[in-house]
Amino acid sequence: MKELSKRTVVATAAIPFVLGLMYLGGWYLAVPLAAFAGWAAHELYRLAQEKGVNPIEWVGVTASVLFVLFAAWRPTFRDFAP
Repeated sequence: MKELSKRTVVATAAIPFVLGLMYLGGWYLAVPLAAFAGWAAHELYRLAQEKGVNPIEWVGVTASVLFVLFAAWRPTFRDFAP
């Protein structure tokens, strides 16, 4: 199977799934986004390590996941206003 064919098959399955998550919103959207953010941060740190940088990976990955989950838990900052 050629590369474009693989991408088309994945997009055909993924687009309705992502649109469904966006329609549901809330935690149904936040949890996969948090997982994706953690994966993306891990990939970023892996690339940095290949260039000789020694980041504290667990802090960045944990922070990226918690940031997304916190945004879903408290979507506005009015809760923290005096």
